[in-house]
Amino acid sequence: MSIQDFFNIDSEVRISKGFLFSCAINLRESTYQVIPNSLLPVLSLSKKKSLNEIAEMIGEEYTSAFFNELVEKKIGIFSQKGMKDKQKNILIKTNDLFVSNVILEINRNNGDYFRQLFNVGTEAIMIIIRNEDDFREEIISCINNCITITSLQILTDFDVFLKYKEHIMSYEKLGLIICANSNENSVEQLNNLNIVKLSKSINEVIKDQSTSPSNFSISKKNYIESLKYNTYLYGKLYVNSHGDVFNSPCSDRLITNIRKDDFSESIREFFYQSSEIKLSNDFCDVCKDCEYRNVCVSARIPVMRGNREGYFEGECNYNPYIGKWDWEIGYSSLSECGVTSDKFGFRIDKKVLKHKIKELWRN
Repeated sequence: MSIQDFFNIDSEVRISKGFLFSCAINLRESTYQVIPNSLLPVLSLSKKKSLNEIAEMIGEEYTSAFFNELVEKKIGIFSQKGMKDKQKNILIKTNDLFVSNVILEINRNNGDYFRQLFNVGTEAIMIIIRNEDDFREEIISCINNCITITSLQILTDFDVFLKYKEHIMSYEKLGLIICANSNENSVEQLNNLNIVKLSKSINEVIKDQSTSPSNFSISKKNYIESLKYNTYLYGKLYVNSHGDVFNSPCSDRLITNIRKDDFSESIREFFYQSSEIKLSNDFCDVCKDCEYRNVCVSARIPVMRGNREGYFEGECNYNPYIGKWDWEIGYSSLSECGVTSDKFGFRIDKKVLKHKIKELWRN
């Protein structure tokens, strides 16, 4: 980098502004970089001023470190002249197929009803195999060979994995195997296949509502969906071992049964009518102030408050009002920061929050 250079933001970058920090998201490269809101004016200056001019304002060493980090995360590039910031319009093809991801439990009593999922546009399937007797090679092979399925994952008991390891690892579309009830927590990679071993039970895995960067999904499709919908619920289905269909493993409302002839119509009607699906993070307490709201796919289901507002009954692992995850030093809960979110409304005690921020970030 030359201090005479200009910094040009990539045309595929979108910036989600949060309470203290912002998230610069490169939709082409699937990368992101967190930026303090205090530095957003500096980023805006880069469209019109050279790095030399910016360095005179905030210091050369600080300027180099800040913009080099943005280049490393592919948020922008250095060039000999400034460029107009022309963001490309994001166009995603849409059609009449409306289900993207499905969690499907299989067992020895399954018929061919799972084929119904092929008729509603399903692109990715996670198969759950709870017991050795539930392993159905013909079903997994059929799903693996379906041309519309682009992603296959398997969640099973560790003992089942050991018994059928050779079969399971032979499916070409398989990208992830999660082994529950293991005696260790580890991640192993074999070619393009990730094998995750967890001490949790299968139910604990599918109903885990914790949030972390591992829940982030950075793509044009997810970004577009996040502007209008709840990205955890939109286009998602969970089919249990009895064929009962829910929006997710954490949902209580039964939609239909996969054996029914009107399966597709019932799913379509549910997606059209569901208020929770149409509730994007921009209209949910706390999430609306979070810089990660357009990349996060947290398995928490919002509770409606009125016609166009939502809140969550439990706290997220990230507090955007102080910019800390709950595993980081300095983390405080929402209540400790003077933030209240419940069925009665959303409130911030500005005095308490200001004191907490000052105490945490004074250095």
